[in-house]
Amino acid sequence: MSASSLLVNRLKMLGLTASEAKAYLAVVKLGLCRVSQIASEGQLQRTEVYRFMPRLVSMGLIQETLDRPKRYRCSTFQDAIDPLTKKIATQLENITRESKQLVAQLESLKSTAETRDQPLVVVIDGIRDARRNFREAVTSAQSEVWMVAGARAMRQVLRLDIAHLSKMAASKNLKVRVVLEVDKMNAKRLMKLPSQVEIRHYQPLFDVHLYAIDDRSLAVGLEPPSEKHPDSVSQLVTTHKPVIGMLREFFNSLWNQAIPLDVRLAMLKSQGRLRGETRILWGRDMIHRQAADWHLRAKGEILDILTRHGPSRVLARFKEALLAARERGVRTRIICSLCRENLAAVKELSTIAEVRDVETPFGMGVAILDESEAMIDYISPDSPDIKASGADVGVYTTSEDIVSDLRHMFEFMWKHSTPIEKQLRKLTGEGSNEVLHP
Repeated sequence: MSASSLLVNRLKMLGLTASEAKAYLAVVKLGLCRVSQIASEGQLQRTEVYRFMPRLVSMGLIQETLDRPKRYRCSTFQDAIDPLTKKIATQLENITRESKQLVAQLESLKSTAETRDQPLVVVIDGIRDARRNFREAVTSAQSEVWMVAGARAMRQVLRLDIAHLSKMAASKNLKVRVVLEVDKMNAKRLMKLPSQVEIRHYQPLFDVHLYAIDDRSLAVGLEPPSEKHPDSVSQLVTTHKPVIGMLREFFNSLWNQAIPLDVRLAMLKSQGRLRGETRILWGRDMIHRQAADWHLRAKGEILDILTRHGPSRVLARFKEALLAARERGVRTRIICSLCRENLAAVKELSTIAEVRDVETPFGMGVAILDESEAMIDYISPDSPDIKASGADVGVYTTSEDIVSDLRHMFEFMWKHSTPIEKQLRKLTGEGSNEVLHP
């Protein structure tokens, strides 16, 4: 931008048009001058200059003589510019004051309009949309979140995003109250939730599932997920005040009758139900459903021993969850056998998790969550395909002894395995086929 164009732009900031700025600069350069000279210097039409010269005089930028034809000269710069600057500053103050009043008036109109709006009533289908709605609702909470979930609905509630709820509760000092059906299946998970989430036990709650944000919105589970369709959750979301008030009374009644979590845990412990359990999982749907929220609940690390095509299946089903867990500081370590069939998947997996190679491929997979849960699974046929097979079976356990033994086994194998980065570097050198196991 030329110096002349820069001066024109600065004069425009003081309220001049581009033509007026050019005429004023022409007078500054020429000194005492006539309209014809101004038009020539500023490359303007003479009739145009005649039209706006009186305005430049009234603004105090230039002075005119009494002779005929009139001649013009510029005023003292400081005397000319200061009044214009003060005028602009006054206008800005007025605009700022008026804008604040405008915002207040618009907010008033909005509040009036909102009171006239019909209450929101929508149905949300699918776990992804339900989880997104839950996160957005919790983020918008100003003072309180309350929730009810029966034993069957608990799995879906945990998948919504309890980690996000815990984070918001701590950062926004929210009051979070939850009534659940606490049993041996979910007790250990609930023990790991932060103290900001106050939990009580009530039984039986069957398939009840609802949560509310302040007194503004409420979501009610319409249909629990089935064994064949674990993600087919549906919720009704409403802002209808009478409905929210009625269900709040229901919640308060449950809360007053419910048992504090520590009391319930003591009862289960006295019954010998917190020592851990081991059970068989039939079918890949049950296996995946059992581990679906591991990356969300992980506190420190996830350990995996994968079969030949395990890396491909993990990427297809859990890639996003692995990335989210890594962002939360969760360490994921994976042991597998590098071969031609899984080379691409292992390369990609090594960018997300720590991967090591062993010579002999595994026939079964092993997964360990922190020091609390573990699962051994047999997927047949062992292929990259994530579709279920009738021969898939798993063993899930929360037994401290079994989980500890599996961790020791994993650590021993990890110590005697080869970092995958080293194997991948060998592939670019001589004898690269030697690192690809048959």
